[in-house]
Amino acid sequence: MSSYVDRLVKMGLVERIPLYKSRVRIYLKLRSHLMSIALGIGEKTGLTEYLQPVFNVEEAVRSMYGLELQFFIGEALAEAKNLRRAYTILPKDKGDIDVVLLDKKNRPVMAIEVKSSAPKKSDVKKLREEARQIGVFETATFTLKETAEQELFGVEIITPRKLIDMLKQSKTKKERRTAGFHRDELKRLRKIEK
Repeated sequence: MSSYVDRLVKMGLVERIPLYKSRVRIYLKLRSHLMSIALGIGEKTGLTEYLQPVFNVEEAVRSMYGLELQFFIGEALAEAKNLRRAYTILPKDKGDIDVVLLDKKNRPVMAIEVKSSAPKKSDVKKLREEARQIGVFETATFTLKETAEQELFGVEIITPRKLIDMLKQSKTKKERRTAGFHRDELKRLRKIEK
């Protein structure tokens, strides 16, 4: 099984997402969000096995959409903050934390909850408690709803517009680092040529 998974990872079809503070070390998922949603709907509804009407398709779509949304947002936030993305399943069936960002030494930096609606006070309190359980003190909530609030009860609120700005800033920082690296390399090569 492992050699097949390794081959799929090398091909770019499957990715390994590390699990933080969990007995299982990795979560395997399809790299393509659309393919994951399509296969997930087929699995949950039996749509591909039967040629008759299926009635719970809408529920399956919402479920798969929510899961893929949290992975996509986690990927984008990890890129914007130059960190690694992880996922956490809490002990004793207490749920999960949608996104945990890890530094290069695999230490947790931030816990993020992904919501399609505006965050509620209860959601924010729950996130803070769950994050502290795994040793994370910086928290944020990503919401698809644009809101003027920047923070709610000490938890940063990230909207789509703010995420886009964060990604643009990280891109320019990366370009500056890369340009600086290339400039330094050119200087070093010129010295060698002389």
